[in-house]
Amino acid sequence: MEIILTHPHTDFDALAAQQAAARVYPHAYAVLAHQLNANVAEFVGLHGAELRLVGRADLPAEAVTRFILVDTDRRWGDWQVADDCQTIIIDHHSESHNPNSNPAEPVPTIQRITAAVGATTTILVQQLLEHAAPFSPTEATLFLLGIYEDTGDLTYTDTTPTDLRIAATLLERGADLSAISQYRHRGLTPAQDSAYQALFDQLRSTEIGGWPVLTAWAQLEQHTPGLSGLAERLRDIYAPAVLILALGIGDGGTQLIGRADAAALDLGALMAEWGGGGHAQAAAAFVRDRAPEALCREIEARLPALITPATTAAEIMTRAVRSLQPDSTIRDAAEVLRRWSYNAVPIIDEQGALLGDIGRTELTKAERHGLSAVPVRRYLWRSPTTIAPATPLREVRRLVANDPRGRVYVVDPAHQLLGLITRGDILHHTERSSTPAGADAEHTAQFAAALDLRTCERAYWASAWAAGHGWGVYAVGGFVRDVLLGRPPGDLDLVVEGDAIAVATALAQQTEGQVRAHHQFGTATVEWLFAPDGHLDFITARTEFYEHPTALPEIEAASLRHDLHRRDFTINTLALALTPARRGHLYDFYGGLRDLQHGLIRVLHNLSFIDDPTRLLRAIRLAARLSFQIEDRTGELIADAIAQDVLNRTTAARIRHELRLLLEEDQAAAALALLDQWKLLAAIHPDLRWDAGLAAAFAEVQTRNLPAHERRTLLLLLLLSRLPAPERQALGTRYSLPKIERAQIDDYNQLEAHGAELAQPQLSAGELDALLAPYNDLALQALAQVSGGVVAERIERYRTVLRLIPSQLSGRDLRAQGLPPGPEYRRLLAEARAKQLDGWNG
Repeated sequence: MEIILTHPHTDFDALAAQQAAARVYPHAYAVLAHQLNANVAEFVGLHGAELRLVGRADLPAEAVTRFILVDTDRRWGDWQVADDCQTIIIDHHSESHNPNSNPAEPVPTIQRITAAVGATTTILVQQLLEHAAPFSPTEATLFLLGIYEDTGDLTYTDTTPTDLRIAATLLERGADLSAISQYRHRGLTPAQDSAYQALFDQLRSTEIGGWPVLTAWAQLEQHTPGLSGLAERLRDIYAPAVLILALGIGDGGTQLIGRADAAALDLGALMAEWGGGGHAQAAAAFVRDRAPEALCREIEARLPALITPATTAAEIMTRAVRSLQPDSTIRDAAEVLRRWSYNAVPIIDEQGALLGDIGRTELTKAERHGLSAVPVRRYLWRSPTTIAPATPLREVRRLVANDPRGRVYVVDPAHQLLGLITRGDILHHTERSSTPAGADAEHTAQFAAALDLRTCERAYWASAWAAGHGWGVYAVGGFVRDVLLGRPPGDLDLVVEGDAIAVATALAQQTEGQVRAHHQFGTATVEWLFAPDGHLDFITARTEFYEHPTALPEIEAASLRHDLHRRDFTINTLALALTPARRGHLYDFYGGLRDLQHGLIRVLHNLSFIDDPTRLLRAIRLAARLSFQIEDRTGELIADAIAQDVLNRTTAARIRHELRLLLEEDQAAAALALLDQWKLLAAIHPDLRWDAGLAAAFAEVQTRNLPAHERRTLLLLLLLSRLPAPERQALGTRYSLPKIERAQIDDYNQLEAHGAELAQPQLSAGELDALLAPYNDLALQALAQVSGGVVAERIERYRTVLRLIPSQLSGRDLRAQGLPPGPEYRRLLAEARAKQLDGWNG
């Protein structure tokens, strides 16, 4: 006999999972637990005849050969168990957070089916849907109730897209949505109301780590079904971040029920300490032989060590806010708005104290009335909302939402301006905070795995030191992108919301390193003398302003969000927090993670290619390297920039740099094909093109074991081979190629001019040697690759055979024969070598 069990005090997720399991395992009996929650018991009383559920008394008198446990890994009751009995466990909880777990379970587990979803019901209904199993409207309604039960009506942070998709499918299959309010949101029974009043009398409200915390206890004479509903009701009324209820049940022990904001506390971990578990946001435990008041006080004492401090204004504010003094003009303020995309300019006195601000609307009106030269103090808004740096995020959110101008200023006790928080800052923080449970730990592990231990330790030390000064440190850009893609990352750049040079200096002093600082740009590099210690780069968070298209940017200190906003593509705007309190948190202000997951190259600004045309080449290089697609709007902007001929407005040196990087890519051929497709090769030179012959040549070169710089030069020669010889030389001059590369182009041009000679049928070994000896090996390889046929064969014969044969006659031999040194030596040695090779039989 096979039976399906779930935990006592069965909720809708447990009951629905039993019914779904009975469909997946049709030969098993789904046995109702002896205690059902009141709303579940009512549903069973009305619809039990339509479900595959039985009472224990209805089972045949047989030994159990297999237990199927759903939403639990603990079986209840005493059973006659067969010697070879085994267990299947189906659950969406981890073992450590399962409130119904029993690590001492004696029956061997043959299979554990888990999934990172919000409800166990989701796992089993998905199996039914995959097998196209039909189910009745009553079943669909029960399954929907199960998903809503354990996802907090689809609001808990561990709710997944899969839960929502299954819920939508259930509605399509006839689930009754009104059952949610009927069974999930009910009035209190007399017994529940009595328990509620007892809890109300013992409510205690405190603040821990910036979070409002509500605790209460009560002693009940006997078990009362549906106690979890009391937690929901208290949470709806008082909106605490953490709610803990301790309810004594007769003389048996105390039932703990908790609800929490996942950002404040992992309730599953807390309840696990008392033998229970559950979700981060909803969990429970039953503690035997403990009085509720004492247990409640014990938990209150434990909470400060477990609660994550609330995000504060100092953590999300924009620092380095550009401000003006009262005598600055309306014109000055308007220029600040234009250059730095502000909506208002704070006005401060000589000591840095905030006096007020002036917004875009006021400035526009003042300019319209011809008041551009008037001091801003005349039209200053003198009552902006101000807050302290330690103000918790909840209060910040409320103040920003209620401020008619949608912004608050962060000031110190002397009213000196520290930062600014806008609606955008709140929204961006909300977006970046909605990460899946466990993501921060996973990101931290990925970061550490990508670095050697010493570099990782140094980065963490610098981050902790910076945190002590109120500064955040973040890994940013391509390093984070590659780590998330599982690719070997490049150099680690650390952005500091604060003084990057100070952080670098402190790290160097701690680790006996040396600092190279660039005060103009707010950057510093810490170097260590002995490999493999390498270096770490620190960069002050900054923003950029382009005075005109293709100009080099003007730089100014800014917040992390503004720093990331100056970057080229969304996939390069991801930042990973290294500061201890936020370590591993991924900051994604601009949708970079979404584009990373969908394989898209998306430009960050509509004028990005106008500001910096080399981003055109960078977009193609990244697309080829990562096998990503150019996003549609980005493609339109590329076409527009090419039509405006923006590459001809930037410096040749910057284009050369990007081309060299592109040719060093493993996917250089794919990148050049894309350049040709987007007409960027023609923008570099109108006669440059890409064809199948070049593709084959590049593929062959990529198989050779060449140093990176030689492979890059060889690929360049192959690419330029499609140009007429004079144009190759002109291109080398125009883009200021290094002298050695221009020399190799000249060698290739001269070799190409000898093509007819190289193809002559009667060319002797000596003549071949004399013809090819003056030229660089890379030029020889390029011509062989381009020419093919007999020319390639002869060049390879020279490279691999003839030039390796030592000459029998040397200048020393001629001197020994009494011939004085002079121009005659070259002729004699050349004739002797030619005669030697012509007579060689190899």
